[in-house]
Amino acid sequence: MTTSNQSKSSNPFKIIWEALIFLIKNWQILLIFAPLYFITFLLSIFKSLSVTPILTKLLQNITSLSKLKPPDPDFYQIFSAILTELREITILEIIFFITIFFFSTLLSTSTLCSICMTYTDNKQPTLKELFIKFKQTWKGTMITQFYATIFTNISVPLIFLLAVGLALFSFNSVGFSVLSFILLILAEILYLYLAMIWLLSVVVSVEDEEGIYGLAAMVKATEIMKGRRWKGILINILIISSMAAYILPLMDPSLSEKKKLAIIGMFFVVAAVMNVFVLAVAVVFYFECKKGDGELMMMKKKNQSGFGYSSLPSEEALTDSENP
Repeated sequence: MTTSNQSKSSNPFKIIWEALIFLIKNWQILLIFAPLYFITFLLSIFKSLSVTPILTKLLQNITSLSKLKPPDPDFYQIFSAILTELREITILEIIFFITIFFFSTLLSTSTLCSICMTYTDNKQPTLKELFIKFKQTWKGTMITQFYATIFTNISVPLIFLLAVGLALFSFNSVGFSVLSFILLILAEILYLYLAMIWLLSVVVSVEDEEGIYGLAAMVKATEIMKGRRWKGILINILIISSMAAYILPLMDPSLSEKKKLAIIGMFFVVAAVMNVFVLAVAVVFYFECKKGDGELMMMKKKNQSGFGYSSLPSEEALTDSENP
């Protein structure tokens, strides 16, 4: 008996294409979950509308305070106002962070449950089946997403500070400018790799049979990505490039306000669809990694109902069966 059943590894374009075809065939997933992502966008807009006026006042008071000295009677009044505004901004940021985090995590978990169950079973799960899967995985997924959010919020500012620092030091040196550019590119590549690990770790928390989550899920995601690091990085680049295509038109200064509002409206629609699409890509890539890893060999079934995977014996099991 041979193990020639394992299909050839897909390239990043095929993985993205398969995710797209999967969502087209199972359009109900988009119809149900994509509109819910508008709530996340509305919360973000409401947060901006709530924080921006206070932040504007804070900056004005800081400017006024810089022109005064402690003996001035207005100094302590403005200083007290600054402390109050800082407290208000902090409270609002915490409230909105918790609200948006909980809602977006629960939404992404339910979306992933639906995608994974549809992808593996070749049929839409019933509401009861989806609820059972969600109930089993939402806590672990939330913990994993919490770690991913922390790491993202740390790594993005670090890369920004690195870019600013390198720009300052390389201002008068061509050699250092080239070195700085190379280091910045490497930092970006590292971030894209880590971002794919964090995304895969959320899928692991939903789909892995061992029920692992948190840092353990990230370790698992790192393991199954071995040998496919560049594939994961290229997938991320393709996704980001497709998103950038919808942001660039907003930077055109010749656009009228009505056209900008229309583009922004279109952007929100596309962004909602892209949220579901990115999760579908992550699921396809996850099963691609598992298939190639040998830990859970799968055979792709091509039939009229769509795409899916069915479990096959591992190489070790096949060898044992041949040599009793």
